[in-house]
Amino acid sequence: MVIRTLSVSLTLATCFMTGSLLVGCGAEQPQGPARTAARWNGCADCHGENGEGNAAFDAPPIAGLSRWYVDEQLKKFQDGRRGAHIDDTHGLRMRGMVRTLTNAAETTEIADFIATLPPVAPPHTLTGGDAEKGELLYKPCVACHGDKGQGKEAMGGPSLAHQADWYLKRQLMNFKTGVRGTANGDAFGARMKPMADTLADEAAVDDVIAYIKTLSEEPTDG
Repeated sequence: MVIRTLSVSLTLATCFMTGSLLVGCGAEQPQGPARTAARWNGCADCHGENGEGNAAFDAPPIAGLSRWYVDEQLKKFQDGRRGAHIDDTHGLRMRGMVRTLTNAAETTEIADFIATLPPVAPPHTLTGGDAEKGELLYKPCVACHGDKGQGKEAMGGPSLAHQADWYLKRQLMNFKTGVRGTANGDAFGARMKPMADTLADEAAVDDVIAYIKTLSEEPTDG
């Protein structure tokens, strides 16, 4: 399983490097906006030209996410606070790609670009879930994620309103099972895991996601 996962990671990392780090062979490295555009092309291969996401590639929407959150997640993937768990096959893949960014300036550069992408409205893909029940379950989430799912930088809570339902479910289940939120140094994850544990079962997860999908405020740093 580990060998297969690493193989997938290396394959997609190669794809990322081809699109975003095409240097050498005597070619002059692009600089400034051209360099950012080249790096974004590597991201767009999975996350979509406009950051709309692609479920077929297990790539969530990233358009509409705040710069601070994107920058922090990229750094977490780089240093192992996220994506290093043996059962996080998607995170392992992403970590392989992000680690091709070699310094904080490059990470911030791509985060700045992603923050310029306007939010998208991903289609509903999950069936079931009771939004009325989910509204009650969401009450504790307001402190960090906002009453409209707009996110709050001061609390480390990202925007949720324009995220894909399938991705929200995966991450909540990852927090519940310890695949995410248990790495050393992941302060937000350490707070998020017990919150996810308050959702008694998968049905409760579906309910809170059904409610989140009713939120339509554009994400802000809150």
